[in-house]
Amino acid sequence: MTDDIMKSMLDKMAKDGLLKYNPETDTYDVTELGNQVFNNQEESSS
Repeated sequence: MTDDIMKSMLDKMAKDGLLKYNPETDTYDVTELGNQVFNNQEESSS
């Protein structure tokens, strides 16, 4: 997967409120909403 695709996926998740950009560390932090969504996906896929 290329960096461009990864970046646009991160941007989309940030717009959806699942991630929050942290300028201090230059990374994306998972929000509470993101945690709930990711946990739901893991449970349904297993």
